[in-house]
Amino acid sequence: MVALENGENADLINQRITDKRVELDKAKKQYDVESKKLVNLTEQQIKYFLLKLKAGNIDDIKYRKTLITLFINKIYVYDDEFTITFNVGENPLTVTRSLLKDINSNLKIISVLILNNAAHQ
Repeated sequence: MVALENGENADLINQRITDKRVELDKAKKQYDVESKKLVNLTEQQIKYFLLKLKAGNIDDIKYRKTLITLFINKIYVYDDEFTITFNVGENPLTVTRSLLKDINSNLKIISVLILNNAAHQ
């Protein structure tokens, strides 16, 4: 502290302040560049896009690629297993073959319970 008060490190401190200002300017410029890349969509634009997507032709290869690009994050295929990660909400949803088997089994059980309940009424 005494050295600073005597001005001994003033040049070093001034240089660090200058360096930090240059660093801040670079960061601001990069922020401006990145901000220009953002697209702000209105609710009306999103609804229009989703309605067009819904009306697509499943036989059209371009439409299929659009669906995959939009909803699929990644797919891993193994000899006896697969994992698909979907782009949904804040967190991606991962589905595996074993999860699908569990869901299918539970749906069969629920169907049987519903049918039994309906038969007893």
